[in-house]
Order: sequence, then structure tokens, then C-alpha cells
Amino acid sequence: MQDLISYYAGPWREDKSLSDKGELPSDLKCGILMEDTFWDFYGQRRDLAIRMMELGLKIIKE
Repeated sequence: MQDLISYYAGPWREDKSLSDKGELPSDLKCGILMEDTFWDFYGQRRDLAIRMMELGLKIIKE
């Protein structure tokens, strides 16, 4: 996950710009360049981690 965060904070902008200009190979898979895909995944991962911690605390308290 840290690698993805680092990518979005760094070279993502240049890659996205090249993609928008059509300057990347047509057979190159570029799904990661869609920002919403990453942030949706990040949010779901975070929500799952919170639910797991809450469940763990509930089990410990019982």
C-alpha cells in the first residue's frame, strides 16, 4: 500500500498526463491511473481495518 501512496504522490501525475495525451502504448494497462479506483480501494481497506479492530475489541471485552 505504501508503494501505491508513494506512486500517487510522485510519478503518477506525469504518467496520467502521458495517458491523457495518448502517449502511452495502446496495449499498456493503465487502470491505476484512474484516481477514483485507488481512493475507493484505499477507503474500503481502511473501513475494513476499522471494522476488524472493533470486532477484535468486542471479542476481548466479552
